[in-house]
Amino acid sequence: MEKHWANTLKIPVEEVHAKKLVYPCNHDPDGNPRTNGYMLERNAIDFNDTREAMIRQLSYLTKHDPEDTTPSSTRKFFISQFQKDEDRAAKIRRFYADKKRSEEK
Repeated sequence: MEKHWANTLKIPVEEVHAKKLVYPCNHDPDGNPRTNGYMLERNAIDFNDTREAMIRQLSYLTKHDPEDTTPSSTRKFFISQFQKDEDRAAKIRRFYADKKRSEEK
């Protein structure tokens, strides 16, 4: 994922990491390591605890749209949408264009 953002923004992968443009979800808000995946095994002793943790993590992804009439057999993709700040976007584009030109010299 980091590599794709770096290619899109035309910046080094290290800069993507430094600016935290991609959040891998492998640390909690306090910086402590946490699981980034679960293995739910039917006969495991911690089955219920693991199941609850999975539901808690997945519940943040769920969205209910009562007006959605798309057939269930059709794939649907949703994203959060924010108003784009055109002035800020133009400044960022200029910054990286200038940076690229200075590196080429």
